[in-house]
Amino acid sequence: MKKLIVVGILFVAAAMFATASWSDVAPGSANPAPMQPEGSPVPAATTAPAVPDHVPFTPYSAGPPESLVPYSALSSDEKAVVDRGRDTTGWDQVGDAFASAAAERATGAAAQAAAQQLGIEDLAGQGVVP
Repeated sequence: MKKLIVVGILFVAAAMFATASWSDVAPGSANPAPMQPEGSPVPAATTAPAVPDHVPFTPYSAGPPESLVPYSALSSDEKAVVDRGRDTTGWDQVGDAFASAAAERATGAAAQAAAQQLGIEDLAGQGVVP
């Protein structure tokens, strides 16, 4: 019984020592700024250059119309590249395939989540087909 009391007192003392050693340090004071002599100029605060706000998931602006290159000013090779980018034939097949795969994965994920909530490790072993 005496050993238990001594161990408890040592534990409390260790906890108080650890708390005191951490609480005497103020946040952000690990590397204080050097002292400036009286009358010396204070350096201006350096800030990052201002970046204009941008709404997420919207395209960035291309700038003023004068900075854009008109299609008529492009070479024939550059026009071919632009025309390939404008050709959207076949994009529907890719989008449909992605939608189908996403729906299939969602069904499997829902079945797996239900199995985890029920505590079942193997749905196929239980005779359940997701």
